[in-house]
Amino acid sequence: MTDQIDHFVWATPNLEQGCAEIERLFGVTPERGGAHPGLGTRNALLSLGANIYLEVMAPTQDTPPKGSVGDRLARLDEPGLATWVLRSNDLNALAASATAETIDTTPLGPVPTERLTPQGERLVWELLFYTRHTFGGLVPFMIDWKGSPHPSFDAPIGGSVIRFALRAAQSERLNGLFDDLGIETKADADETDSLQVHLETPHGRVELHSTPQTLRVLDM
Repeated sequence: MTDQIDHFVWATPNLEQGCAEIERLFGVTPERGGAHPGLGTRNALLSLGANIYLEVMAPTQDTPPKGSVGDRLARLDEPGLATWVLRSNDLNALAASATAETIDTTPLGPVPTERLTPQGERLVWELLFYTRHTFGGLVPFMIDWKGSPHPSFDAPIGGSVIRFALRAAQSERLNGLFDDLGIETKADADETDSLQVHLETPHGRVELHSTPQTLRVLDM
């Protein structure tokens, strides 16, 4: 498939502090999104142009369920990129193609997901996760918006993506998995795993990057 990046997930242990940091970097305040039932998370959004955005993901205000994504977010030492997300309109076909014994992952989903916007609008979409691999957030998850309006059209415009880079200690294995899954983006070889997004913003050039902790926050 042709990779269609939907959004990047920037993980933070506290939504207010995370939004303040993004505002400092970008010069634009992310718009509060909503809570994700069952995950113990909530978010804020910043548009990066048509059909792409930055999701600031944090734990809920209440104590998130132990072992949940929100619980892992609350334990982060510092914020950073957690993963990237690709858009598709046929998650069932992607799940079916990833079930072969020769593919080093197990698909989870499609998973129906929803949240209420601050205006009370219910957004409904589906997610597909690739699990049981060793690469953490270097491997994207998939999203199908199922007709819901894309968040990039309503969120404040924070800039545009100049370059996106993946680096991996086991880049050949990761790129082999990407080939098996039909993902065209490839990782560069490096001593450590990392995600980097370079952006042009109202405050100039900005680089967001992962940490070893944030790359594991969405592990399934």
